[in-house]
Amino acid sequence: MRFNFTKKVINKGGRVVFLPMVSEPGDLLTNQNIDVYAQTVGQEFPLGTKLVEGERVWRYCKNGSGTPGPGTILQAAVVHHAENDLDLVVDATTAIGAYTISLTSTTNAAVAADYYKEGYAFVNAGGGFGSCYKIKSHDALVGTTAGSIFTLYDPLVVASTAGSTLWGLRKNIYDAVLATTAALTGKVIGVNMLTLAASYYFWAQTGGPACVLTHAAIGAAYYAVAGTTAAQADPSVTDVKALHTIGYPISICNTAGEGSLIYLTLDQ
Repeated sequence: MRFNFTKKVINKGGRVVFLPMVSEPGDLLTNQNIDVYAQTVGQEFPLGTKLVEGERVWRYCKNGSGTPGPGTILQAAVVHHAENDLDLVVDATTAIGAYTISLTSTTNAAVAADYYKEGYAFVNAGGGFGSCYKIKSHDALVGTTAGSIFTLYDPLVVASTAGSTLWGLRKNIYDAVLATTAALTGKVIGVNMLTLAASYYFWAQTGGPACVLTHAAIGAAYYAVAGTTAAQADPSVTDVKALHTIGYPISICNTAGEGSLIYLTLDQ
């Protein structure tokens, strides 16, 4: 059984929860009294669950191995495996409507089972080019050993042909997040609101007013950007493509290392 974006869950506080696909009904939220300032060792929501309260927006994430503090800007995990963007070979021709696909890495892969769970598999060459599927579960990838089964939430819309169709993989961007580095190594996903414990689950703010650790004063004429100073916001003084706009200031901070009130526009 699978669930799509068919319903919104509204709790007593007026918050609206948009649930992504989940594997089983038991994965759905059982307690709707959400505390965005809490973190838990166990997972309570599907990764990427979206929470909206008025003009503020959050996404449900899992922290990586670091312990970023309040107000720090977070990014998606660094891509470690070559098969994220390179070609995986289809082991056997798979028909339209199938929910599983057997893949073989073309590199010396060493990827644990379900590393890409809730992430995406996409067709980057051959039949079905441009298709993208969310991953429900998968076997380990070991070297170039054939027969790693990937189970998808949606059925194939185009047959995948052995020997001519190539696939790529990407981990869920809300899994194993980390503080941004001075030179970004992943997509900016939000701002942390508390001191995180390693590998805990939490809510990162992505939209609306948020207190963000600031490296330099950001004037009203500038956007707030990430990608110049690790974990902190800077003003968009120059047009540098490597920078990522996170929002615009609605309260100015003139002291480095303090917080500015930034209206986040990462997820509106």
